[in-house]
Amino acid sequence: MGVQISYDLVGAGWAKCTIRVDDASATVTASYLSAALDDLASAVSATLRGHPHASASFTEEPGEYRWVFEPLPEGQVSVRILEFKEMWGGRPDDEGEVIFSARCRLRTLAGALVSELQRLERAYGHAGYREKWVEYDFPVARLDGLPQLLQDSPAPNVS
Repeated sequence: MGVQISYDLVGAGWAKCTIRVDDASATVTASYLSAALDDLASAVSATLRGHPHASASFTEEPGEYRWVFEPLPEGQVSVRILEFKEMWGGRPDDEGEVIFSARCRLRTLAGALVSELQRLERAYGHAGYREKWVEYDFPVARLDGLPQLLQDSPAPNVS
């Protein structure tokens, strides 16, 4: 299964993120009102640590895109993106409109995110990222921690 994640800073305080898992894809945006990239990396990290449900929020003006990660057997993960019409509404997942749903290998997803974080760090540097994103710093701790989590997470036992 192929997984691609692209995250682009588009103007001051706006980002566009595209995820592709095989033939399924979605593009969502986020404003500087949330630490979207750090939140995404945190949710993937939590999933690698074995949390049964992790989510990341991309705040819109107005609205929210919520990424939901749920581990599945044999090293797989369910990835859904839910759309909510209001921001910071704290609505339950089942009230969101599903705009993306796919399954893939968790390690493949995490690897794609690490690659994108590394690309962003090379492209902008920490100061350049902060300048474009406005309110939040580049998620250095997530970039430093994700490769170790990947190394420590067991490869799935597929028969």
